[in-house]
Formats: sequence, C-alpha cells, structure tokens
Amino acid sequence: MTARIAADAARYGDEFADVYDDWYDDLGDPAEVVAALRGLGLAEARRVVELGVGTGRLAIPLAEAGWDVVGIDASHAMAEVLEAKVEVRPALAGRVAVRVGDVAHESAWPDHDVDVVLASFNLLLNLPDRAAQAATVAHAADHLRPGGVLVCETQVLDLRSAPAEATVERPDGVVIHTVVDRAQGTVEGRHVEPDGTERRWRLRALAPAELDALAAAAGLVPDARWGAWDGSPYVPGESHTAITVHRRPAG
Repeated sequence: MTARIAADAARYGDEFADVYDDWYDDLGDPAEVVAALRGLGLAEARRVVELGVGTGRLAIPLAEAGWDVVGIDASHAMAEVLEAKVEVRPALAGRVAVRVGDVAHESAWPDHDVDVVLASFNLLLNLPDRAAQAATVAHAADHLRPGGVLVCETQVLDLRSAPAEATVERPDGVVIHTVVDRAQGTVEGRHVEPDGTERRWRLRALAPAELDALAAAAGLVPDARWGAWDGSPYVPGESHTAITVHRRPAG
C-alpha cells in the first residue's frame, strides 16, 4: 500500500473523528441493527467484522449484546476514539478489537471463519472506486465461514438528477459544498465550519444491482434486501437506503 493510498483512505475519519458522534448521533437505532443480525438465522453466531467501524456506534452495542467484534478503520483518529470508549467499559474487555487499515487490502483483515461482515452507513460508497469496492466484497466472502453473511447498508444515489454543484448552509453555520461527477459516479463534499475548518468526504455510487454483481463474482448469493434496519421492504425507485444481505453458501 502506498503512502498516498493510505492517506486517502484515512482522510475522512481523521477529519471527522472529533465531531462524528455529535454530528451523526441520529443515524438510527443501533438496537435495530443488533436485532436484524440476530434474525439472520446464524446459529451460535459470535464473530462480527465491522468495516469502517469508526467511533463504535454499532460495535459497542453489538459487543454488549454478546458478539465478538473486530472493527477495521483506516483512520487512527477514529480508532483512538473507539479504544477510549472501550477502555472505560470493563464489560467489553476482549469483546471489541480494533485494526487500523484499508478494508480493500487483505492485510487489514483478521483471521477467517467470520459469522458476519458488516458494512454500515455507506462504507462501500466511501471507497475510492469500483476496484476497491470489488476487492472489499471479495475479502468479505473469503473471510466468511460457510453460511456466514455480508450485510451492507448503502445510500441509493441517483446522480443523474443531482445538480453538478450545490451549496447548503446548516443552522449551526456549517456550509456544505458538493460537486457531482456523473462520468465517475461520484459526489464530493466539503463541510466548512464558521472558523474555516474544512472536513472533506467523497462517495462513489454503488447501485443495489452493482452490489449484487460484485457479491455474485465473489461467490455469495442474495439472501435479503430491506429499505431500513427494521425490515421494512426495499422499494426500487422509492427507497433512499438499501440494506442488503448476501450469504456464503453452506455447502
């Protein structure tokens, strides 16, 4: 991995780690995620690898529910926030492990025989291109035990109708600038705070059908697709989020 690639992979987390919990505390109910994973028919399931674990919004509730979680994140800053949270929770000792690395690279992953690989809140869209998305799905398939599942939460982006550039000012004074590149299927953004601090992000669109194709190429089979973690149906053309489950065949 080159230094440039490593820096690009870590940039989002490094720039958002200190505000992530405040800015994104309304992403949804982690209890619904825990319940959704429990409902996937994984007898005696214990091991979860969470990609883009961040500050532990899901890793900690999963560990508290009895799962052993290995969280991977490219950002040292994000990992430090999560590790500090775990340190003050003695009950989580040995339940949450954090690895710093790029999920598109094999070296970031733990041992095999994982029950669940979880890629929540646009983790796959945060990857730089289709090759990185494909590599990550392939690594997930390779590390799952037979019968294990890859669970991905992705925003459904229709960039065809999105303005090429847009600027929005939030009530707290943060200005968000976005630029869409339809040819590359990407949208890039900058959050500019009143003091001039800039925090950058980038999404590469990944339609549900594209994800299905990547999973099939990795040997996974479709299992479920929801429009939300509560199991409500995914409606093509209407749902803004897709939660997709692909399973490694048991035989």
